[in-house]
Amino acid sequence: MSSLLNVGVRALQANQVALQTAGNNIANVNTPGYSRQTVILENVAGQFSGAGYYGQGVNVETIIRNYSQFLTHQSTIANALASSDSARAEKLIQLEDIFQGGASGLGASVSDMLNAFSDVANAPTDLTARTVVLTRAGEATARFRTAANSLNELELGTEAGISQAVKAVNSLAGRIAAVNAEISKAQGSGHTPNDLLDQRDARCAVGWPRVAGGWPHPPRVDRRTAGTTAEFGNNAG
Repeated sequence: MSSLLNVGVRALQANQVALQTAGNNIANVNTPGYSRQTVILENVAGQFSGAGYYGQGVNVETIIRNYSQFLTHQSTIANALASSDSARAEKLIQLEDIFQGGASGLGASVSDMLNAFSDVANAPTDLTARTVVLTRAGEATARFRTAANSLNELELGTEAGISQAVKAVNSLAGRIAAVNAEISKAQGSGHTPNDLLDQRDARCAVGWPRVAGGWPHPPRVDRRTAGTTAEFGNNAG
């Protein structure tokens, strides 16, 4: 009779965990970064009797999360590259504004100056042609100076953005390292710390696209082994 009660108790406990996990999945259905969890049940080893082995019920083996490391990694990289391309396109548009085409561009100014020099070459004694050369040269110089100043401003803005991205990357790497330390401690129990793993993936997914604008490509971080703050800068090896 006691064996029958034990089987019933184990079944109730196992299914209680399954119901609790299902409820947790429903509660977090709209939670960003949450991975649906599944209870894995295992059969309790049978007990031998004179008539053979008889079952002793069911136990909860572990709780896993429905997760694809490959798809999560690809999604993070794709988002980071999209942000990087967006930032690059923004800088290229600024460059296009500096080197405009048409009558107000550098090319037109240089062309006008060369044409003026050609007129002087054809009529060296013509004072009007000489005056036009000086005027065209002054206009070209002014436009080159304006373009140089705009390039300097663009360079300073880009360097400031990269510096800010460096700080953000180091801060993000530090937070990921802190979560990794907690994951290492939790894995000592022999089970997967699902919520901590979701937290780490969420930080990677949200963090890299935000800081990727200052980088040609997203920085590489080993999520499993990152234990210290990563350094990104001129002195990074």
